[in-house]
Amino acid sequence: MEYKTKALIIGRKKGFMGFKKLEPFIELCDVNDPHKSPDCPKKILEFPKCKEVKIINGNVKYMVAGNDLIINDLEKVTIEEHNSDLIVKCVHKL
Repeated sequence: MEYKTKALIIGRKKGFMGFKKLEPFIELCDVNDPHKSPDCPKKILEFPKCKEVKIINGNVKYMVAGNDLIINDLEKVTIEEHNSDLIVKCVHKL
């Protein structure tokens, strides 16, 4: 599915491997550096069946404190599920 968004955060729900299945989520945001804004996210997408996230054409910032990935300056993003993989295709603004 395709989404128009300016930035996104990729993370995982809190859990412990072996005790609880780890599940990725994506937060779609209208501002860059959404981790600094109280107005985010505009939408949260959850993917309970996915075990791996693949990012294509993404200029990624890793937030060590929260273990999240942030992708800024987007025009749109396409998110697809294939078996247990989540494919995130980014189109950046020039």
